Amino acid sequence: MKPAAGFALIEALVTLLVLSIGLLGLGQLQARLWRGGGDLHAGQTAFLLTQDTLESARLDKPPPPRESSDNTYRLELERAPLPAPLSGLTTTRVTLRWRRPSGEQSLALAATLDTATRPEDARWLLPTP
Repeated sequence: MKPAAGFALIEALVTLLVLSIGLLGLGQLQARLWRGGGDLHAGQTAFLLTQDTLESARLDKPPPPRESSDNTYRLELERAPLPAPLSGLTTTRVTLRWRRPSGEQSLALAATLDTATRPEDARWLLPTP
């Protein structure tokens, strides 16, 4: 019997083991990328909803909470007038909370709105034809 008999079989088994571990690692990476893509999509949707609500805050009609298959978005709108020398300004803060399998997440945007001027006052600023 030769001393190297069966060595090729052991090499093949070790190669198969290393290849299997590598493929399992790639599978885990793919699963993490899918989960991250879902979180990114939920965050982008939340940002767009929050931005839309903040832009339409002058109308006093925030959009209703929107539900999708895996997320429930809840909007909170807070307004606070600023003190005396800036009494025509109002700080508006929009907070959006939503649930993901990884846990609850939130996003908040704030802006200061001028409530003293009216749209019809803008005609004084425009040049006359």
